[in-house]
Amino acid sequence: LKDEDSQVRRAAVGAVGKLNCVIAFPVLKKLLVGPGKDDSPGVRVEAVIALSAACGSIRAKEVKEVLNEVVKACTAEDDEEVFLEASEAIEFLEAFEEKRLELEPKSTADNTDPSTNDVTRRSRNNGGNLFYKVSDRSQDPAEEQNNFIEATLKKLKDEDSQVRRAAVGAVGKLNCVIAFPVLKKLLVGPGKDDSPGVRVEAVIALSAAC
Repeated sequence: LKDEDSQVRRAAVGAVGKLNCVIAFPVLKKLLVGPGKDDSPGVRVEAVIALSAACGSIRAKEVKEVLNEVVKACTAEDDEEVFLEASEAIEFLEAFEEKRLELEPKSTADNTDPSTNDVTRRSRNNGGNLFYKVSDRSQDPAEEQNNFIEATLKKLKDEDSQVRRAAVGAVGKLNCVIAFPVLKKLLVGPGKDDSPGVRVEAVIALSAAC
């Protein structure tokens, strides 16, 4: 969320929106108002969408606080796209609070569900275990997976960013125990990849794997 590239931050916001509201709310609200407000309108739009989606299943009494923060964001917003998105979120949250009912997934799909966002949709499509058809393989599954991991890790160091990006997508299809330590190194610290595209892919892959 502190990456210098706005597309990486936007992908990270989409991933945070998949968490429960208790975790997501304090993180996302900082991107909308106050000293931590993100300077990218695209990131702020994503934060509003993710906040609405993450808080769509909490108890009505807790929606009030979320609603207040979105109202603050809306009134302090100078970007038209973010303002309109926040306005829609306010209507959504007000209706939710009034009814005191949990939203069905179907009802959030139009405006508030992050599945409408390309980053989140791609993340969901990347899910699944690459080694599920073990009965169809002649090689020992564990050995085959180890060989695949070894080959993929080598490609993560390729000089071509497109090759590295493809390798990141492949790592995201592994389970979280394997994928997490590999992918997090591409996002922060001395091993941080210098390509924003690779870092975006790493965020998406992490979200899918974990």
